[in-house]
Amino acid sequence: MDKYGLLNSVDVLAGGDIARWNDIMRMRYEKVFVKLMMNKDLVNYQERYAEIMRKK
Repeated sequence: MDKYGLLNSVDVLAGGDIARWNDIMRMRYEKVFVKLMMNKDLVNYQERYAEIMRKK
């Protein structure tokens, strides 16, 4: 997926809706960055939780 670069993040933030890509691209960098970091932290949390549940 590296070949798509920035568009990967845009697509995730747009919920896979190509019609929303321009809306995402017009957002302030700081807002987009925070949202991407929140998504990353959530995935990390879910992975840790799943690992704990597997060990039970």
